[in-house]
Amino acid sequence: MNKEVSFELAKLLKEKGFDRPCCEFYYMENNPNKLQESFNKNKKWDFNFENEYQFPCKSISAPTIAEVLMWLYEKHGIWIEVYYDNGKKEFYTVLNGEEYKYNLPTEAYKAAIDYCLTNLI
Repeated sequence: MNKEVSFELAKLLKEKGFDRPCCEFYYMENNPNKLQESFNKNKKWDFNFENEYQFPCKSISAPTIAEVLMWLYEKHGIWIEVYYDNGKKEFYTVLNGEEYKYNLPTEAYKAAIDYCLTNLI
């Protein structure tokens, strides 16, 4: 899952201590009071949050879903599984004993990540 997480999820990850270097990020542009929901995809950056040496403005790392999944497992011992029902052509995950269904695997992973960050960490 090499799709970056949403801006909201990136902010929540920062609050929960996500500290791994990422190539993509959300950053402030021209307005120091408003964090822009935009990516810099022109250059690869190897830095953590707010590393002013390499990127001189406030930023929030935008990790991929896969990077977040591994961080959750390695840092917090949380393993997320998403299942595919071939007959129904749906993806699903179980959160707090309840089964939730999604049309896309990215939707299922993002929901599970959000649940873990909000309720388990």
